Amino acid sequence: MESGSIQTQRSDREALIERRARREVRSTRLESELVRSENERNERERLTLLLERLLESLADGVVALDFRGEVVHLSDSLREPSLRANPLSPALPEAVLAELRERRYEARIDRPVRFELDWEREDTGERRYRVVGASGEGTSDDGAPQLVVFAFHDQTRERSLEAELNQARNLAALGQMAATVAHELRNPLAAIQGFATLLQRDLPADHTGQRQVHHIQDGVTAANRIISDLLEYCRPLSPRRHAVSP
Repeated sequence: MESGSIQTQRSDREALIERRARREVRSTRLESELVRSENERNERERLTLLLERLLESLADGVVALDFRGEVVHLSDSLREPSLRANPLSPALPEAVLAELRERRYEARIDRPVRFELDWEREDTGERRYRVVGASGEGTSDDGAPQLVVFAFHDQTRERSLEAELNQARNLAALGQMAATVAHELRNPLAAIQGFATLLQRDLPADHTGQRQVHHIQDGVTAANRIISDLLEYCRPLSPRRHAVSP
């Protein structure tokens, strides 16, 4: 009886030790999984931050909308000064936000949506943006994407340069036309000048027609001066560099 009791106690102790060992192994395994999960979460956060910075560097601003159409990310460059001061204000002007909410339904994983957006900014005035929107996987019950990211590219400067280039082309065409017209006008003016000289030679010196001939010659001279100035204005510039004293 006594030896059986001792053996039973020994078996209970061994079972207790085994259970403790299993708990320690399970606890160690859980701790390892927690550490791995924490490392993966930190890595995902670091990668997300890196991707956000990369996207910010490629665009002039980024806006992200969730499936409800609420702003979940907004670049500081797109925040209006009046909306920054009041945290209760909407993240974007209502007109801009309404446009993004409507366009988010057009965004697909394999087919980004592209459109142009005019925005009257408080600090920089009217701006023209080219917006590219891409969605993630999954949609809500109403067909809205779970997440849509809009990248804003400021096209205002490019549009201004295009307008200046078009104006320069128009001026060049106008200058070429003016030069052609000026050359064509010189021929009849030369004929008028020639006939006026012949008339001046044939008339007596004291003839009253001499005054009219002088008026004709003065008019031809003035017209030739205008034509010369016009041709000088239309002539392409050839800048020359040379040293100057300081």
